Amino acid sequence: MRAAGFAVMRMTDDHCVQAGLVPRAALLWGLLFLAQAVAATDRPRAEVFAPGVISLPGRVEFCLAMAPNEKEVFFTVRKAPGQWQIHRAQFREKAWQASTVAPFSGTFSDSEPSLSPDGQRLFFSSNRPGADGTAAAGFDLWVVERLGDGWSAPRPLPAPVNGPGDQWRASLLSQADPTTGLGTRLE
Repeated sequence: MRAAGFAVMRMTDDHCVQAGLVPRAALLWGLLFLAQAVAATDRPRAEVFAPGVISLPGRVEFCLAMAPNEKEVFFTVRKAPGQWQIHRAQFREKAWQASTVAPFSGTFSDSEPSLSPDGQRLFFSSNRPGADGTAAAGFDLWVVERLGDGWSAPRPLPAPVNGPGDQWRASLLSQADPTTGLGTRLE
């Protein structure tokens, strides 16, 4: 039997059932329906983080890094076009507290904080002068280490992590290089 140039094969209902086509098709359609129903009700939703406390109207915030205990965050705030600073906020008394400029930030353009998996080191990009006082040629990766309730003085990461051009956001790994604690990626 031919119809409109296509080959058509006629199967009896008994043959479809015997071949297992109907039960298989019904099972596949049922699984597809369930997958769509679950996906429709279980979709992640984007929500503003701590509105009115950390996420403020008219302010640009990005690159949030959360401490392992989930009680401290660091993030970038735009202070002027091309100028950024790193802010810190804490979760105390069952609520996020207003952010303040991190003690190692604010003088130069600092951005894109990343915490080490143990929360003891914070890596960030900055255009601050080099350790020897030479003017910055762009953005390099820097690190501060947690010292009790404070942070060490910032120090630049060595070559080959820092080099010609700009270095931005550090990608931290739980099984990282023991000397730097990170790997970098181009974004």
